[in-house]
Amino acid sequence: REVMRATWLRALAVMWCACVAVALCGCGQDTDVFGRPNPVTPLEKRPIAEQYISDVEPVIQRFVEALAKQNGGALGFDGTSYVGGCGERDGDHGWEVASPIFKVMMTSAMDLRTLSDQYLEPAGFTPPDTFAPSKERSLSWMRSQDGTFINVYYVPGKELRFFYRSGCRPQTGSDVDALDADVHARDLTQIFPDLVLYRSFDADGNPQGPPDQQSRTSAQSTQSGGGQ
Repeated sequence: REVMRATWLRALAVMWCACVAVALCGCGQDTDVFGRPNPVTPLEKRPIAEQYISDVEPVIQRFVEALAKQNGGALGFDGTSYVGGCGERDGDHGWEVASPIFKVMMTSAMDLRTLSDQYLEPAGFTPPDTFAPSKERSLSWMRSQDGTFINVYYVPGKELRFFYRSGCRPQTGSDVDALDADVHARDLTQIFPDLVLYRSFDADGNPQGPPDQQSRTSAQSTQSGGGQ
């Protein structure tokens, strides 16, 4: 069971690396992957991590909240937020802020399109170039000016598993260890006070659904056992 969880996390990491490779392949070139003039801001001119936390991340969090509310009001999570190091191709180094892995049990693919239009695109995120609601696939939204992105793994008619990261940010003016401690200690109940939060894996590494779904499953198991 732990192997199942580790396999999923490794797969998500591979997807993330692939997205980053695609996103950064246009660095230093005249156009981005969409064929437009490359708007990526040099690392030293990007806002520091604290500005991402105060200005950009709340927009993503409101998108997450709206997506969960549209699909029953429950949000699964695994892991915690953290600050990590990152490096640009030219050798400059900085910091990025990463979210936990989230899960929403979703039945309508159109929620992604509608809420992207409402929350993400006005904030500068470019949506995926294609999206087939009937196909299981990885999708990415990116702010090309600073590399902030949201990676979503979509399972038709069932669920979304996703996380988001800031782009690489210049060295922060604050103590990075203190910043990481603050980010790592975030209380999701304060960020998403109107959602039902649950750990998407149990202590044995088994995937979990929302509490009401778990209750139904437990009740069905009891009934089945009583009938034998």
